[in-house]
Amino acid sequence: MPFADIDGGICPGERRALYQLVASLKPARVLEIGTHIGASTLAIARSLATHSGPGAHLTTVDIVDVNDPTHGAFARLGLASPRENLMRAGLSDRVTFIAKPSSEYLRETDDRFDLIFLDGDHAAPAVYREFAQALNCLTPNGAILLHDFYPDGRPLYPNGSIEPGPVVAAERITAECRGIGFLPLGELPWESKQGVRTTSLAFATNCVGAVRRGGMQVH
Repeated sequence: MPFADIDGGICPGERRALYQLVASLKPARVLEIGTHIGASTLAIARSLATHSGPGAHLTTVDIVDVNDPTHGAFARLGLASPRENLMRAGLSDRVTFIAKPSSEYLRETDDRFDLIFLDGDHAAPAVYREFAQALNCLTPNGAILLHDFYPDGRPLYPNGSIEPGPVVAAERITAECRGIGFLPLGELPWESKQGVRTTSLAFATNCVGAVRRGGMQVH
């Protein structure tokens, strides 16, 4: 993988975790919300190509054109574009890039996905809205995976920083949807970042067929 542990990209240990999760689940269709520099995009695409068969595909959505040198973060960080890295890896045909707000894409798409990775806007209202819309885009055995999930709002890494939005959104979701829960993946068999093995990845559980308690108002 052509990325170090740099600002804005999912860390190497969690990219490895994404690769292994996709290898285990073997989804045919994956949706990623929040492309940014394409670090997780590349890990998912490579795992799909290796483990999920010839037709497996990733759709990755970002509010900007991540491959445009004017708007894409890759240029500011001195990296190759996400599309160029996929080309170098022979994975161009595995990924479709979408440049539009996530809520707009989730509302309009007719596609259904076996795995949805939410790693876009981390503000609690945005995560809540994306999750509610993502429920309608899952296949019968589909799964939703969140990034930057800090259980009880506590730090996971030595620097003490947290991203509160996803767990705040999760608390509201579990209050409004009977059966849905969130399962932090906890400790990995390898280092995630900052010298520890803890990951901020978390699966939502029992998403398919969840009963909504009059909540989940999506606008």
